Amino acid sequence: AGPTAGSVFSCIGCNGPTMSSQPMIGLASEIARRLQSGMFLAESGTEHFSYWPRERVRVGATVVNLGRKSRSAKLRLVVRDQQGATCLEKIEILDVAAGKQARWTEMLQLSDDQPGVFNVAAELVIGGTVVDQVGHEFAVLDTRRPAKDEFITVHGNHFSLKGKKWFPVGVN
Repeated sequence: AGPTAGSVFSCIGCNGPTMSSQPMIGLASEIARRLQSGMFLAESGTEHFSYWPRERVRVGATVVNLGRKSRSAKLRLVVRDQQGATCLEKIEILDVAAGKQARWTEMLQLSDDQPGVFNVAAELVIGGTVVDQVGHEFAVLDTRRPAKDEFITVHGNHFSLKGKKWFPVGVN
């Protein structure tokens, strides 16, 4: 609803004369080309950015078709651990009517021995070409009790970490 319903916006931040440079003109042209396709990942990834071990993680994507005709697209979603091992890989074909969106989700069960940082990446593919991609990290918290020397303490008038002076912003 409203005067901008069905519109797509893009913002390019630049500093000084770089807007007229060839790379920026190429970037703006690529954005315009992609906007004309009408198919985008409106959102994708995990529901939250941190989880406890053994927690179930909802991963998914919402694909929007702002074009004037129905289209099919391949959605590829991959979750990798910090060593690069694949924890989840799914490929789905989504048919999206003009002006509508399609949502796909999957649950990933974390094990109790997987603390660390994970990467989730989604790609939207039409006719063999990646037309949109979104990726982000999420963390699985480590529930082990920290060692005593891993805590920041106060000694006299300074902070200490592992027996050495610690400066949170560079000055105490």
